Amino acid sequence: MNPSLSQIVSLALKEDVITNDITSLAIFDGKKTGRGVFLAKQDLILSGINMVREVFHQVSPSLRLETSAKDGDFIKKGKVFGKVRGKVTDILRAERVALNFLQQLSGVATLTFRFVETIKPYRARILDTRKTVPGLRMLQKQAVAHGGGQNHRLNLSDMYLIKDNHIAACGGIGAAIDKAKAHRTKFNSRTAALRGRLHPALPVEEGSMSRCQWQIKASGEHTRAPMIEAEAKNIKEVREALKHGVDILLLDNMGLAQIRKAVSLARAQQAAPLLEISGGVNLHNVRKYAATGVSRISVGALTHSAPSVDISFEVM
Repeated sequence: MNPSLSQIVSLALKEDVITNDITSLAIFDGKKTGRGVFLAKQDLILSGINMVREVFHQVSPSLRLETSAKDGDFIKKGKVFGKVRGKVTDILRAERVALNFLQQLSGVATLTFRFVETIKPYRARILDTRKTVPGLRMLQKQAVAHGGGQNHRLNLSDMYLIKDNHIAACGGIGAAIDKAKAHRTKFNSRTAALRGRLHPALPVEEGSMSRCQWQIKASGEHTRAPMIEAEAKNIKEVREALKHGVDILLLDNMGLAQIRKAVSLARAQQAAPLLEISGGVNLHNVRKYAATGVSRISVGALTHSAPSVDISFEVM
């Protein structure tokens, strides 16, 4: 397992003070063995099973987890998809932390799947954002991928994303784009000399870097020049961004009529940018947004508001 993810598990177990489970210590002698099973109480998309495996391993290497499903699988309500065997005290010490990871990450994957299925007839793809739980970004983005979504930038070094505050402080969207372009030229002379360390495989938008992996060094250095994305809040800014040229144009909190106008303007360009929408997107209106012809729909709710799924753990 990735060392940083292993550390997350370690911190979660320390938080729960698993070395002093006074209830289990009072009831069991430490020798009794048993098994626990994971049961889906609703239909869901599984995510986090590798974290569960790491939880049990860190609690006790003698615990044995057997699963009949993997991350990304659809689990039907009522299905037992995992069993763990070992000392009952060890199983009980690991139970809550394992469930916390599994329920939260499967919740992200399941909500993502619902969005993806809702817009399936259209070309648009569902993307996540950086609105993640601090420290859990990589896990949540993996969960989005397990649900069929695609990952936006992992961190601030991945790409240029010119937002409203950048534009306001810079004095206009055109000026901000020009400065980002000037900065990007610095990468072109050295990208051939860089050899990136791979991030764990996370599917991303085709055309942003790689379909399956980010070629980004831990320091934030790239093996290719980052893309430039700019946020526009009205048609005036759309025209200005198209004039200066961007790789991706983010239409933020625009109505359907404005989005359709922006799509029309972009398609008239010789080198049309990818169009992305964000803001106010939910399961009730996402299909209407997808029908406008945009190629990307980023949804912050995937990671900041996904409800945990109902999974029970029963010791036998």
